[in-house]
Amino acid sequence: MTDLSKPLDSVHVYLLDDDEAVCDSLAAVLEMHGARIETFLSVNEMRAAQLENRDGVLIFDIQLQDGLGHELLAELRDRGITMPAILMSGNLEKGRLQSLSGLCEILLEKPVDGDDLALRIAAVLKPGNRSR
Repeated sequence: MTDLSKPLDSVHVYLLDDDEAVCDSLAAVLEMHGARIETFLSVNEMRAAQLENRDGVLIFDIQLQDGLGHELLAELRDRGITMPAILMSGNLEKGRLQSLSGLCEILLEKPVDGDDLALRIAAVLKPGNRSR
C-alpha cells in the first residue's frame, strides 16, 4: 500500500543540473517524499546513463555548462526513452516555451520549490495525465 504522505513512493527520478547545491537540495526534498534519486552534474554524465527500459521521471535544467538540457532530452526521445520529463530554467523566455512544451510534460522556472516539484511529479505520473 502506498504511503499517502510519500506521494513519490519508490519513483525513480533522474535529476540533471550542473549546480551541485540545486541537485542536493532537490534530491533531499524529493527523497523525503519517497523518491529514489539519481543525480547528474553534466550532459555527458547523463548521456552515458543507461536509461533504456527504465521507469521514472527525468528532470533537466535547460542551460548547463556542457550543453542544453532540452537538446539532450530530444536526443533521449530519439533513442526511444519516453518517461515523463520536466525542464527547468532560471530564464524561461516566452518564445522558447512553445518550442519546448512538446518535449516535456512540465516547464518550471527556477528557483524550484522541492515540495511543489514532488506534487507535480506525482500528478504527471497519474494514469491519463501523460502528454506522450
